Amino acid sequence: QIVNNSSTVYNDQTAPTLSPDEFNKPSINGDGQTISLNFSEDIDQGSVANSLDNFKLFVDGVEQTGSFSLEPDATSDASGDTGTAADASGNPSSSSFTLRFNGTTIEQGQNVLLSYANTDTADTFSGITDLAGNELASFAFQLDNFSSQDFTAPDGWSDPTDGDFIRINYSESVAHFGDY
Repeated sequence: QIVNNSSTVYNDQTAPTLSPDEFNKPSINGDGQTISLNFSEDIDQGSVANSLDNFKLFVDGVEQTGSFSLEPDATSDASGDTGTAADASGNPSSSSFTLRFNGTTIEQGQNVLLSYANTDTADTFSGITDLAGNELASFAFQLDNFSSQDFTAPDGWSDPTDGDFIRINYSESVAHFGDY
């Protein structure tokens, strides 16, 4: 007997990847503590929550101590409906998510590297997956740093002057509150 297997059901066997789109690159947001990640397809948010220990953050080449948490999806409407897809288990999904680094705030101008290690084995389920269960591969990525945080005091110095005034220069803009 001949069996014809001509299913029209899509069988996703492609692993998700970080978005290669230059406008959606992984980045540090302006608050200096959240990291936006965009992927090639919807990610099972439940798998992300179970994989937060798999991320490491390096600032100017130094591994940071701290932990990660998953930020709530900001796209919910008033009823709480996110409008996102769900996997077979009902876990919410989206092609992006935001990590919060619960440690030192990242300042503007710092070089930031985020790494993710897929530690999923036959005995553990600790990797990020898409809705079909395909695993995200390990990665290390230089983040675009859009932090607006600045905790470094400006350097100041005076220039020689001729006359009855003192000129003080600073290494960055400072607030001017009027003449004294």
